[in-house]
Amino acid sequence: KIWSSEPVCSKSLNMSHFAYKILARWYLTPTVLSHVTSNCSNKCWKGCNMVGTFLHMWWECPVIRKFWLRVRTFIYAMSGFYIPLKPLFVLLGIWNDPLVPASTRSLVLTLLMAAKHSIALNWKSQTLPPSTQFFRKVLDYAIFDKVQLTLSSADDKSCMLESYLSKWSEAFRYIFTVVYKENRSQDWIRTLLIA
Repeated sequence: KIWSSEPVCSKSLNMSHFAYKILARWYLTPTVLSHVTSNCSNKCWKGCNMVGTFLHMWWECPVIRKFWLRVRTFIYAMSGFYIPLKPLFVLLGIWNDPLVPASTRSLVLTLLMAAKHSIALNWKSQTLPPSTQFFRKVLDYAIFDKVQLTLSSADDKSCMLESYLSKWSEAFRYIFTVVYKENRSQDWIRTLLIA
């Protein structure tokens, strides 16, 4: 069940590959590295001086918890869904709520994937992953979905367009009203607005 839950939010090979990396514990933690090399400490790289286990580095670290709280706020603003802050849901994507519409489910899983990608990009950094990095990942995934829609056959296009719009409309509204106002000088948002 775990192996099949993450990659279904998109057909992106990049997202599937990243989900499998997390499940296979591809990202080496301080605990693992301290067993491999003698000159490496087993303490968290974020500076909290706790043992850097897999769960700690992705979930329990106070710095990462702040990031997850921020991501939870973003997800609520973009999807209207208040995610439970549980590692089983956030890290593994295990979701047992049949009442949530498929488009919301897909969007939330995609946003969680973007958040995890942001953590991975800042794996050994002591700071919080920046919000702009999270939004870039979200927009990367949205652009992939748009390219997939463009390349689809004419028969599938109307159905996929409806699915695309129901998945991304609220997220775009939030990103381009709130984030764009705060970051007008940044070229990456202007580039995405044109695309």
